[in-house]
Amino acid sequence: MTWDFLLWLFVLIINSGLVGRTTYALICLTDLEQDFINPYDLSNRLNRFVIAEYAGQFIMTAALIAGGKWFCAALHIAVSAYMITLFVKKQVYIDATDAFKQLKGQKFRRGVIFGCYCFSFVMVVFRLVETIVHQMLTPEGRETARKLFKEAAVTLQGTEHLPFNMTVKYGRCKELLNGKAGTGYNAQGIEGR
Repeated sequence: MTWDFLLWLFVLIINSGLVGRTTYALICLTDLEQDFINPYDLSNRLNRFVIAEYAGQFIMTAALIAGGKWFCAALHIAVSAYMITLFVKKQVYIDATDAFKQLKGQKFRRGVIFGCYCFSFVMVVFRLVETIVHQMLTPEGRETARKLFKEAAVTLQGTEHLPFNMTVKYGRCKELLNGKAGTGYNAQGIEGR
């Protein structure tokens, strides 16, 4: 495993948690708007996770900067700056006595952050898959994939229990894995397998 893979995996885990936390906050705000919960429950539910949300955001931003992932880091620096602005203006915590007055603004702010997290989530998943594919394209990665596929082929129940056409395909798979197979073409066209 390379540093890039571990970095993207770490960022994916934190980003998933932040998307989930922001979704939970939006659901709680909608519940307050629909009068399913009272303002005191809302403030208790949302205010206890503010420090964890800020810590996750700043750790993720620092990891992206340390890893040299500048585009994603720039996005998260902007989100961090927005969150710091909210903290300075004291708009982070929900006051139970003013919850209905803060509702529209809180939903908007959390919606903006949710949009940034979702965009980042898609980017991180793409980069993680890209890193995995690039690792598989190296000679070591191809060797690891060959061993993995060979072990998967060996774990079959055995060729004696398989129908004839599957036995032929299994044999062809073994030839491909061992590097002994031809192209599948002969002088007259496709081989009769």
